[in-house]
Amino acid sequence: MSQTVPGALGAFDAQDTPSMDGLRACVHCGICLPQCPTYRVLGEEMDSPRGRVYLMRAAAEDRIGLTPTMARHLDLCLGCRACETACPSGVPFGQLLEATRGQLERHGVVPPQRDSATLRFLLDVFPYPNRLGPMLHGLRLYQWSGMQAMVRGLGLLAPFAKLRAMEALLPPVPASAAPLPTLVPARGARARGRAGVLLGCAQRFFYPDVNADTVRLLVYRPIEHPDQFFIPFRDSSNGDETYEGGRYVHLDSLDTHKFILDFNNSYNPYCAYDSTWICPLPPPGNTLPFAVRAGMLAPKEH
Repeated sequence: MSQTVPGALGAFDAQDTPSMDGLRACVHCGICLPQCPTYRVLGEEMDSPRGRVYLMRAAAEDRIGLTPTMARHLDLCLGCRACETACPSGVPFGQLLEATRGQLERHGVVPPQRDSATLRFLLDVFPYPNRLGPMLHGLRLYQWSGMQAMVRGLGLLAPFAKLRAMEALLPPVPASAAPLPTLVPARGARARGRAGVLLGCAQRFFYPDVNADTVRLLVYRPIEHPDQFFIPFRDSSNGDETYEGGRYVHLDSLDTHKFILDFNNSYNPYCAYDSTWICPLPPPGNTLPFAVRAGMLAPKEH
């Protein structure tokens, strides 16, 4: 005789259950598909945000169990959340993915052919800057000395498939960058708060210019909403898509003096979709040399 566990949801247990409202918010429109890197490479429906939400909802409705095949499709997701900014229904994909992965981990469900040794190495090194930094000295020498070109030209890694795949993903390792100052003074008449920037475990080493450019951004406060702050900025993908109006990202307030800056929540101004609207142009200093893909955040009256 089966029993229902209070708080459980289908195949999921009661601990950190994925939100059923979040799963039901997906209308399967497919707008997320071109934003998903795994779907663009693999072309498999179950490796798209829409397909992964379908799998999670099927498990929540007890139509499927927590299987290694399901774990494989979720394991391939990069967790970049590019689909969230494109989703017109506001599906909280990142939260759903994290909750479901936690469920799979607790139930001991692992995808087939998982390389546990490599995964353990990555988790033991990359989240820790004091470990990743020294390792990059050797990788920098490997690239700058010409050894990488020789190894690739001679195919020396051909017998080692996993090592060859990892080496092919190695981005150019830049020169060591000077650490950012602990505090960058605000510009303007009055400073109304303090914004914190997460440097990232790997980003501070591989893309230090991104952090340096981020701290230069000027923070604005809408007159009609004095308790809200946002940053208008341009990026390398601006153009006809945003009518040169730039993009925006809100600062979520932790308290009166601290904020969270998350470019995953960037959005295009409404003027990018409706020429009758006028949007302020970002100041020249608020320019980022990389692309930030964003969706629409329409005003409430629309």
